[in-house]
Amino acid sequence: MADPTGKIAEVTWEDSVGRHGWNEDVIALPVKEPMTSVGYVLQDDEGGIVLLQAYDHDPNSTRPYGCQEAIPRSAIRKVRRLRGSR
Repeated sequence: MADPTGKIAEVTWEDSVGRHGWNEDVIALPVKEPMTSVGYVLQDDEGGIVLLQAYDHDPNSTRPYGCQEAIPRSAIRKVRRLRGSR
């Protein structure tokens, strides 16, 4: 398992909205400022970026990744590298 803590990025992205269940009206598209997330870059490819909030360095850990956030490439507006490269 590779240590992802060498790369940190700030990602600005467009949010989306959803509604569960049967409804009588059409859900409104979100009208708001873009979202910003910062984290360790666990994955960065043509599909998008997966950021990680915490990483367990214990080599025996069976669940080393804490609080993942997957952002589709189509929603990303800007990526600012804070440490490391792509």
